Amino acid sequence: MEIFQAIILGAIQGLTELLPISSSAHLVLAPRFFNWPYLGLGFDASIHLGTFLAIFIYFKKDIKKIVKGALDSFKKRKIETFDEKMAWYIVLGSIPAIIAAVFLRNLAESIFRGTFVILWALLIGTALLFIADHYMVRHKNLDKITAKDSLIIGASQILALVPGFSRSGTTISFGRFLKFDRESAAKFSFLLSLPITLGAGLFELKEVDFTSNSISVYAAGIISSAIFGFIAVKFLLKYISNHNFNIFVYYRLFLSLLIILFLF
Repeated sequence: MEIFQAIILGAIQGLTELLPISSSAHLVLAPRFFNWPYLGLGFDASIHLGTFLAIFIYFKKDIKKIVKGALDSFKKRKIETFDEKMAWYIVLGSIPAIIAAVFLRNLAESIFRGTFVILWALLIGTALLFIADHYMVRHKNLDKITAKDSLIIGASQILALVPGFSRSGTTISFGRFLKFDRESAAKFSFLLSLPITLGAGLFELKEVDFTSNSISVYAAGIISSAIFGFIAVKFLLKYISNHNFNIFVYYRLFLSLLIILFLF
């Protein structure tokens, strides 16, 4: 049962982490809906490694250029090209969320995971996504990104410590508030997630006391997350080239309704 559960939760993580609908909310709520035992925050964090792999594989060409840009700028002690800027902007954008995760970890494991808190986070996050997508003038692509933009978008990841906000949802929303087009906001959101998802996954894995059974459970979850994460990122980037984010707004509202009907 645990391996089956891990595969399902991995699929949920892969799809909902990269779509703007909150993976953490789904991972908390799914065991409550299905009356499953909770596999723990360590499992939840570890399957982020699957979404890290999905993003890494999908953007491998971009990542190769960005890593080369980081090395080149470090050698030159200058930041000149677009790839060099992107490398350091991703680092800069990751700092606020890493600091917040360290100081708010206890809250993230307790109060933030309450059903009432998740419901309000879903609703507020939905409002942010809808307003940012419909009422902001947007015309910038990633060539126009600045250090200030990356810091603001990166800091928005702090909200994602509360299940319901969605890391991709908040970063895409703030990217839209900063006038980036949908594709640029989503792409930077995905690239910015790499340090956070890798760090969270590795940090929690070192805390796990593995047995032969738990290794297979974690492996099943990570592989499932990677497969469905790749599907999600490919779908989203193609979908938003011709559509707005309304479908995700409607889904978040539907999930909120399910919480009110079945978990209160």
